[in-house]
Amino acid sequence: MTDRSTFRGRDANEREFGRDGDDSGTLRTLLDSVADAVIVLDKETIAFANAAVEDVLGYEPSSLVGEDLSTLLADDRRAYREALELLRRTDDDRLALDELEVPVRDAAGDERWVELSLRAVEHGGRDLTTATLRAVSPDPDPDRRLERFRRIMETIDDGIYVLDSNFTITDVNDAMASMIGYDHDELVGSHASLLAADETLEEAARLSAELLETDRESATLTTEIRTANGETLPIETRFSLYPFGDERYGQVGVVRDITDRRRYEETLTALNESTRELLACETRTDVSRRIVDSATDVVDLSAARVYLFDRAANELQLAASADGTAADPAPDQSLNGEDDDRDGDRAVTDEATVDAADREPGEVPADGDLDGISSVDPEARSIGPADGSPWETFLADETTVATGDDPVLPGERGLYVPLGEHGLFVVATADEDVLDGNTRRLVDLLAASAEAALSRVDREREVREREAELQQQNRRLRQLDRVNAIIRELDQALVEAGSHEDIWRAVCDRLVADDRFAFAWIGDPNAPGDALEPQAWAGTGRGYLDDVSLALDGSQEPSVRAVERRAQTAVQNVGDDLRASPWRTAALSRDYRSVVSVPLLYGEHLYAVLTVYAHRPAAFDDMVQEVLAELGQTIANAMNAVETKRALLADSRVELALRLRDAADPLSRVARETGCELTVRGSIPEADGTARLFAIASGAPLDAVREAAEASVAVESIRLVADRDDEGLFEVVVAGEGLASTLTDHGASVRTITVDARGVDAVVDLPDDTAVRSFVEAVQARHPGTELVSRRRPERPARTPLEFRAAYEQRLTERQYEVLRVAYLSGFYERPRESTRQDIADSLGVSQPTINRHLRTCERTILEMLFDEA
Repeated sequence: MTDRSTFRGRDANEREFGRDGDDSGTLRTLLDSVADAVIVLDKETIAFANAAVEDVLGYEPSSLVGEDLSTLLADDRRAYREALELLRRTDDDRLALDELEVPVRDAAGDERWVELSLRAVEHGGRDLTTATLRAVSPDPDPDRRLERFRRIMETIDDGIYVLDSNFTITDVNDAMASMIGYDHDELVGSHASLLAADETLEEAARLSAELLETDRESATLTTEIRTANGETLPIETRFSLYPFGDERYGQVGVVRDITDRRRYEETLTALNESTRELLACETRTDVSRRIVDSATDVVDLSAARVYLFDRAANELQLAASADGTAADPAPDQSLNGEDDDRDGDRAVTDEATVDAADREPGEVPADGDLDGISSVDPEARSIGPADGSPWETFLADETTVATGDDPVLPGERGLYVPLGEHGLFVVATADEDVLDGNTRRLVDLLAASAEAALSRVDREREVREREAELQQQNRRLRQLDRVNAIIRELDQALVEAGSHEDIWRAVCDRLVADDRFAFAWIGDPNAPGDALEPQAWAGTGRGYLDDVSLALDGSQEPSVRAVERRAQTAVQNVGDDLRASPWRTAALSRDYRSVVSVPLLYGEHLYAVLTVYAHRPAAFDDMVQEVLAELGQTIANAMNAVETKRALLADSRVELALRLRDAADPLSRVARETGCELTVRGSIPEADGTARLFAIASGAPLDAVREAAEASVAVESIRLVADRDDEGLFEVVVAGEGLASTLTDHGASVRTITVDARGVDAVVDLPDDTAVRSFVEAVQARHPGTELVSRRRPERPARTPLEFRAAYEQRLTERQYEVLRVAYLSGFYERPRESTRQDIADSLGVSQPTINRHLRTCERTILEMLFDEA
């Protein structure tokens, strides 16, 4: 041995068996105190040698550590390896082999015979073998060695046999005889064909020949043998050649009954076949049924259930059961809707289990859905936080043993196996030993297959849902394109419309031109009487309006409900609650299956209501309703624009004086608190719902006016635009709709609005054909307490365009008018500008500031005529 090897051996000796002072060191000290030579083997590598090895064999102990067993054994080491093989082939950790004589080689290279005793030990989590060597006189007699082997054979639980070169049985141990049902004496002297078929013997002979020709020490053969009662027993035998000393070799072998292993393999094959069927399962319920069927049919468990996790309810709900306690589903409760008894007393599922597995999260099953599994204890149909072990098993994602002290498996032994995030697999058996070893592995495999299948089903369902969602989106986008096309056409018609009637007819005609809409009409809630008054209609079924009640004080027709609620109203299936409202019968008789009513609101003013009917249910989904709501707003804006245009162009007008006392608007509160008078010059509505007012304040300090306004929660901002000694011009932004906005929204032209401590006084002009009563009622609806003080016709008629131009020219000097015309004609007001102020000044031979002053005067004059005198 080299110094390096010696160092390595000493280091390994201490590393494996410790130094003095620890437990391993104590073991080393104990072995060193033994008089016999002791070595410790890790397979066929020497892991430790005590001090006595040097006395018996002459080796320095540390020099052997790490060396192969061949360092010690003489050339013929077959006997030792046969004994070592016997030791390894048993499951009995207490086994010891004594009085085995083998030749070894000492440090000088000479052969010595020793009596070898072997024992299997466990040290540091490793399976080791201790070998005690005691010097003996050489005695290589094969008969003595065979006798010793016979004594060893009887200590082993596995079957041991010895065959001569002709396959005659020369010896067996009691375990072998018991395994196959023969007496020892019946077997000894019999030919091996008593037990094995010719094919088996031929294969054994072939393997024996290979052992003679190669360095292999043993061979393994898996086959079947016949027992005394004629049955077939699956076995595995591992054998070596045994020399008889006359150049003949027999066989010595170990036989192990592999019935359990073969059954496990067959069960595993059947289980694989069964779980392959999971590929055809399309729902979580199908997977659950297949799993519990496999558990009870293939694995032979007495009970199996699958619980699936309901995230909304935060509990595990029973999805399938095959525990022998549940009744078969009734014929009308089978999964395919037919009388299906193909599963016998196997998996029990019904609408409840399908519901638990495949319904939307949080959806509660209807009463009676559990009738199909009524035999299952109600307390075992769901598992929640209060149920202890099974719930904790699911959360921890670790298998636990059911001890029978919970409501899921009361009084039974079983396993709770998590299925990942999907749920829990519950199995039970009357024989608790069944849950160990192979069966436990099969359950784990089945659970893994279930988890994988459930994940696949979830992924496929998500894909289907995404595809359906995309199809739905595409369908809705196509619908939206068609509706948008209608709206684009209507926009042009609304711009060109000269009256409300023109708008109504255009809307109804264009809507029913699309084959999705069967009938459309517009009703006026402001007409005399207490009912909606149809103003325009188009499509099939005009008689419908004659057959239904449109009374505003009780009808359930969607158009009336939309007026009462001042909100869009849709009925997706007219056939629902058919007897509840007479209008539904009238609608269905004309094949109206769904309907939507859209109030035409401008601000708070309800002009009319648009109602559209379709021949199919659910024709008005959220997207279509949203588009129709926008269309309703567009129609209302168009109607307001018609009124405004009519008010501006009317040749004759009606002047109304209105008064609002105890007004709650912000300007009224400022006037009361400061005693000022506010004259509103104009109001500009903003997109965010606020209104920008320009008002002149007088009669109170301007700072007080500003502070009072800033203290009001309805005033978002106030700015002093101009301080004119005894009065000031303020810009005030207020929340909500003010009186000025209400008046203009309803077609009035505001002449003056004055606010003081007493209230608000307003003077407005209306087109001569405006219904004054409806106008006042509309204002009162938004500003309760408004009174009509007076009504008169102004003596001054509205100016014609020529009169307006003449009046404008009279207010300008000739030079101002000249500058304005030159600026206009030279392109000053084009975009981009074709001339600048300096260009105009150069053209007229004046300075630029002069041009600026003249243009500002001209522009202000025309704006005063438009906004102050209009």
